[in-house]
Amino acid sequence: MTTLTLRLPESIHLKIKELAKREGISINQFLASAAAEKMSALLTKGDGNK
Repeated sequence: MTTLTLRLPESIHLKIKELAKREGISINQFLASAAAEKMSALLTKGDGNK
């Protein structure tokens, strides 16, 4: 695992915190899943080599 420091606007942080709690997962799990979904979408629509 890699540690990443991320700066977010407070409003986004609070919404992520709320949604993660609603889903019963950690903020870390929420953000890892969101990043994976975005990567998948980008790799699916393009050749993924950019």
